[in-house]
Amino acid sequence: MALVGLAFNLFWCWVLTSVGYQCIAYIRETRDKLRAWEGQCPSCGYDLSGSPKGSRCSECGTVLPERAKYWAVRKGRARP
Repeated sequence: MALVGLAFNLFWCWVLTSVGYQCIAYIRETRDKLRAWEGQCPSCGYDLSGSPKGSRCSECGTVLPERAKYWAVRKGRARP
């Protein structure tokens, strides 16, 4: 009987842990998308204003998504 209880507890611990990791991943992904949408580096949050149009962040070297490059140029915050 104790073995069944142990298996039950291990199962629920596994479920709660995996759900927690998925929530953390979702929050990070959403944060990165919002940063890219606003013209910031998705990795470090560095403001790309005044940065030349390029494919990397001048602060951390992360490859930038197209959305971050688009808004940096569109808002007149970066040279084309």
